[in-house]
Amino acid sequence: MNRRTLYSVILSVLVLVLAIILVNPFDILMLDMALETALIVLVVVIALFAGFVWRERYADERERDLRGNAGRIAYLSGLIVLTAGIVYECLLGNERVWLLATLAVMVVTKLVAYEYFERTG
Repeated sequence: MNRRTLYSVILSVLVLVLAIILVNPFDILMLDMALETALIVLVVVIALFAGFVWRERYADERERDLRGNAGRIAYLSGLIVLTAGIVYECLLGNERVWLLATLAVMVVTKLVAYEYFERTG
């Protein structure tokens, strides 16, 4: 495992751990200060992960295809989870604007990025 892959795995695990902590599945009472600290750490880790993903480079066509497929699966997984969340919240009568906005941003960004890269080669 090379260094860049190791960083990616570490950042991914940190994001998952922070997400679990913020969901609070064990009903551990989280103090305001602990919650704020967890949120700040989550934002920092997500920023590091986004920077890592943005700077990714590939050595050959095979690696480019692997990363493209991984990105495609991640995008579709995000769409499915967001759609399930929207359906669930709407059935409960709680329309969540953030879920709808996130879904819209994902779809529009995908289309705009595709057009941009299609024109710039």
